[in-house]
Amino acid sequence: MKTFNVKLFIYLPLFLLLAVALLLFAVYRQAVKLEEGYFETVRSGLAARDFLMREPIREYIRRNEYEKLRAYCANAAKQMNIRVTVIDGNGKILAESENDPHFMENHLERPEIASALAGTASGATRYSSTLATDMSYYAMPISVDGKNYCIRTAVGSARLGILLKQVFRTILLAGIIGALVAAGLAFYLFRLVTHPLDELRHAAEKVARGDYDVSLPVPANGEIRMLAVALNSMSEELKAKLAKITREKNERDAILSSMTEGVILVKGSGIIKRWNRAAETMFRFTGAGERELSFAAVTGSRELIRLTEEAKNTEGICEAELTLNMPDGPRSFIARAGRLNLGEKRRPGVLLVLTDITVIRKLEEFRRDFIADVSHEIKTPLTSIVAAVETLENARGDQEAQARFLKIITQQATRLNALVQDILSLSNLEHKRLSSAGEMQELSIEGVLREAVELCRPRAEEKNIRLNLEITDGMTAHADARLLEQAVVNLIDNAVKYSDENSEVKISLRRMEGDLARIDVTDHGIGIAKEHQERVFERFYRVDKARSRKLGGTGLGLAIVKHVALFHGGKAGVVSEPGKGSDFYIQFPVNCPKNG
Repeated sequence: MKTFNVKLFIYLPLFLLLAVALLLFAVYRQAVKLEEGYFETVRSGLAARDFLMREPIREYIRRNEYEKLRAYCANAAKQMNIRVTVIDGNGKILAESENDPHFMENHLERPEIASALAGTASGATRYSSTLATDMSYYAMPISVDGKNYCIRTAVGSARLGILLKQVFRTILLAGIIGALVAAGLAFYLFRLVTHPLDELRHAAEKVARGDYDVSLPVPANGEIRMLAVALNSMSEELKAKLAKITREKNERDAILSSMTEGVILVKGSGIIKRWNRAAETMFRFTGAGERELSFAAVTGSRELIRLTEEAKNTEGICEAELTLNMPDGPRSFIARAGRLNLGEKRRPGVLLVLTDITVIRKLEEFRRDFIADVSHEIKTPLTSIVAAVETLENARGDQEAQARFLKIITQQATRLNALVQDILSLSNLEHKRLSSAGEMQELSIEGVLREAVELCRPRAEEKNIRLNLEITDGMTAHADARLLEQAVVNLIDNAVKYSDENSEVKISLRRMEGDLARIDVTDHGIGIAKEHQERVFERFYRVDKARSRKLGGTGLGLAIVKHVALFHGGKAGVVSEPGKGSDFYIQFPVNCPKNG
């Protein structure tokens, strides 16, 4: 079917219905005018009859000849085929051509009678309950000896009603025929045009719900075919663009999720619009329940709020280093904020990026402290050596003084060498933890302990201290024999240093739950207060600095023990009580995994 014909059939029923409606309206208006003209003609005729009967009726009333008045009204009504009624000033019926006036109600409230008694002739058309039919009335005033009376004539309107019913019946029939024709054309157009459009609508709704795999039905010809082709093309394009947008969104979300920096997008109203996992972890908040999150409430930082407000009024990037009180304690951040236009009028948003530099700052602080500690520890023996050398230069003839100062130089040089060796060992151990050392060899832990005990026995015998080795389970493990031996030697050496003469140091090996090996070195020395127990494994930390230097300690022995335990996937610890001795232990897996 051609495009012209399709359009014609689309609009033809509308034209037809409009024409029928206009025709019905025109006929109705003509019928109303016909009715109005008819009643006007009837009332004019009644007015003429009232005028003709007025003088005779006035004479009958003046002479009080009411019986003759009734006869006259009945005769006039019969001759002129009308109804005649005479009413006095109180609305009482004096004469009536159709009924006995004694049984009729007062007519003072009738509109045309009230108007006539007031001196103005008037007409009306209404239903008569007395005669049970529609009637047209006309009342004319009569004055008799100064009293008001009126004469009213009436004629039935049944003929006009029949005529109007016939007209309206014809109009209704024409309307039904027109409606049937329009309905037939509408059904035809529904099958021809509307039904395919309905199918297109259902298919388009599926596309709107995100089902881009649906194929819209394409008619054989016409404009609907062109519409279907265009919608199919639009669906494919939407599918491709949505796939691209989804892919880009997933990539962006993956990038944001993998970032260690916290990213927060804040709207101009101060509400957080987007954030990544790092930011959520930093501030320990969640967006569950789709509730709006206030940036001020989430961060609780005046510095960050001030930075974002500054960024809103700045073209470039605002940057600041801040220390924030986070849920897990104070942390250091580098905060960068830039202005973004998020579509809010005159209220730009802000993109905030937070880089956690707490570890970097702690490492810098640790490096400074370590350098200061090393410098201090090295400075002490070097100062002693320099002072001893200067004294030797001035005591060349004094053999006893030379021997004494040479001994001091030897002791301080030995201490300095031990300090350097411990620093190198600790550095090498940390390097091993950060780099791959390959598979460690399986060895007997008991053998390592026996070697360590034998190495420490001479110093123990100098103080008459017994080294008691207890093995409850001969275990093997993948470990570095040299490092493990060094750690045990450090623990035994410390126990001997801080134990009284004629005492005992116990070295034990046992298996713990979860396939863990535990090496304990227990002494009966001075013990360690609780506030110092967590820090004794730090570099250069000493509970009693004067006594430690006197005993020749470098302050790195326990730090080496801790790093050896960490290297083997375990931990080091101490259980102690002042005056009752200490129990230092190393705990690590029996099947120690590959280093890394």
